[in-house]
Amino acid sequence: MFGQGAKDYDSFITQAMLDATAEARDAVWQVVHDVTAQDGVRLLRQLDHTYAEGVYTDRAYLVDGHAQSNDYTHRTAAYGALVWGQIMAALAG
Repeated sequence: MFGQGAKDYDSFITQAMLDATAEARDAVWQVVHDVTAQDGVRLLRQLDHTYAEGVYTDRAYLVDGHAQSNDYTHRTAAYGALVWGQIMAALAG
């Protein structure tokens, strides 16, 4: 989701989003999954251990210099490796 510390997004973030639990993210994910699956779209879910503060992605997965460049959308190679693992698992069936 949003990169942790992404102040540009603060106006969109509610207290409920900051307090979101894994169970709350599961419920939202299920809706998104079901809607996109109707069109044959398969999405990869953000892994729970990469979250901080509800819907924010943990700073550990944000690129170096993200605050100075206001880049809260790109992730690190470590995050990419996690996604690559998800892709490979999905392709394997």
